Amino acid sequence: FLLYLFEVTGTPFYLEHVRLTLEKMWASRTFDARDGGFFRYSSRADWQEPHPEKLLDDQAALLRNYLHTYLLTDEAAYRNTAEGLVEYLNTTLSEATQPCFFGCQDYVRPEPSASASRPSEPPPLLSLIDQLVYCDANARAVSAYLDAWWLLGRADCKARALNVIEMLWSTLRAPQGGMYHYAAGTSHVPGLLMDSVMMGLALLDAYAVCGHAVYLERARQLAEDIVRQHRNAAGGFCDISATGPASLQYPVTVLTQNATVATFYVRLADLSGTIDYRKTAYWALKR
Repeated sequence: FLLYLFEVTGTPFYLEHVRLTLEKMWASRTFDARDGGFFRYSSRADWQEPHPEKLLDDQAALLRNYLHTYLLTDEAAYRNTAEGLVEYLNTTLSEATQPCFFGCQDYVRPEPSASASRPSEPPPLLSLIDQLVYCDANARAVSAYLDAWWLLGRADCKARALNVIEMLWSTLRAPQGGMYHYAAGTSHVPGLLMDSVMMGLALLDAYAVCGHAVYLERARQLAEDIVRQHRNAAGGFCDISATGPASLQYPVTVLTQNATVATFYVRLADLSGTIDYRKTAYWALKR
């Protein structure tokens, strides 16, 4: 948001605040200087007590921010951090047998053994990889890798992004419309709004940089699915179209989700030339 404000107003304050934030994050323990990637959050306000969990969704979003700040400043530190995030995603959250990224890297502390010579000293944390493929997080990674292609000249990132798109479309496209949430051998949990929206945004990013009409057509299909399955008659779009356990029994209109829906339809209107999609963006914000 601040990067956008800087680009449209030229007011230096906005960019300065982005730079302050990104530099403080990188210099804190929230950034894992040893193994790469950013931890999800810190338990202390000074960012020096990180919670040991690294989500794909966070890494992809931060990658885009560091890339765009590099574009606006041409400073090597932002490029280097972005390159490091690509390396982390390509290694820790990947495997050679399939193009999609894993969900997260988590850490657990095993129970100390009865024979431990110093039972008062906790055993070291063990790294665990959540190998589920999540639709929304992988779609965000696609958009980030397409940015890495045109900002860093990384042809490998472009190829990876397009391969992920094809895999998501072939394995997580729900027959009734929309997308499944994740794959674990088979596909699970259809009907979540943000899976369709994030996949739609990734398709539009692919169309914008590659020009292949198939990506625009798929984005149109998702746009129609969202209206058919999620539209709330009182305004906005509901977070679910199929009920599930716990809170998934109750469709609600979530502010942040609807803001992202509006972004999707405005971008679709601009790229397709179909101005009526802006009316749907307005509906997302109406309530």
